[in-house]
Amino acid sequence: MEVIEEALEYVWILEEDNKNEIDEFLKNFDKKLLNDLIKNEYIVVKDNKLELTEKGREIAKNIVRRHRLAEFLLYNVFEIEEESYEEFACKFEHIVDEEITDKICTFLGHPLYCPHGRKIPRGKCCIEKKKEIESIIKPLIELKPGEKAEIVYFVTESKRLTDSLISHGLSPKKKIILKQIYPTVIIQIDESIISFDREIAKRIYVKELD
Repeated sequence: MEVIEEALEYVWILEEDNKNEIDEFLKNFDKKLLNDLIKNEYIVVKDNKLELTEKGREIAKNIVRRHRLAEFLLYNVFEIEEESYEEFACKFEHIVDEEITDKICTFLGHPLYCPHGRKIPRGKCCIEKKKEIESIIKPLIELKPGEKAEIVYFVTESKRLTDSLISHGLSPKKKIILKQIYPTVIIQIDESIISFDREIAKRIYVKELD
């Protein structure tokens, strides 16, 4: 089953990159596996392009979600570099069940993107926003004045806003101290004091520091 999961995960990624042609798939997998995926109704072929069926997409989504959550956990929380965490993430995606995946996702604060900038598929916990265990990653707006934190990622579809935040020194891994939360947000980064409105603070996710 692992080979099937790996293949479906690869088709998912090819679809993301708009490269889901048969020839691209055959660079990593053989034709027999391709035929098996079609026979078992995991994928269909249309105009020489591979498309996941509903059955195949559900499997691929869960595999991709577990893999990218593992990457996020290892890189952003444990600060392990890519060459070390990637092999573990590949194993992790095949052995963790849905319940544990949801708990990890909740623990991380339902992250939207993996360290490579690819979207992490949503799970039930993301929709329901469960708070079964305290999240260690939270919006900056939820900190209290005086608390210290490290910036983890931004939640924004606007490249202009992201570039603006980075230009003001607000980039991942930066250590901050929250000075004020109302009426505007004021933080300290190194020796610099930066202020911005509360709506922006809701888009900056941080990891609390002792």
